[in-house]
Amino acid sequence: MSQKFDLKELCFILDRFEGGKAVLLYEGQELIVPKRMLDRDAKEGDVIFSELIAEKKMEKRRENIAKALLKEILEGE
Repeated sequence: MSQKFDLKELCFILDRFEGGKAVLLYEGQELIVPKRMLDRDAKEGDVIFSELIAEKKMEKRRENIAKALLKEILEGE
């Protein structure tokens, strides 16, 4: 299950909360996301990691994970 993917990882800083929204900073730009997308214990100043991956690659990644899990269940590893 160690297939390589071309991932683009981003590192945000959680700047503040505004109601049900979280304001993330990345290279001087603000990204506003629903607060529910973050971990419950996320707080201002935390570093938030995210990765960007194309849909086709994500589908392949999920397929490989599902196959590995099924193999583990069937073989009892």
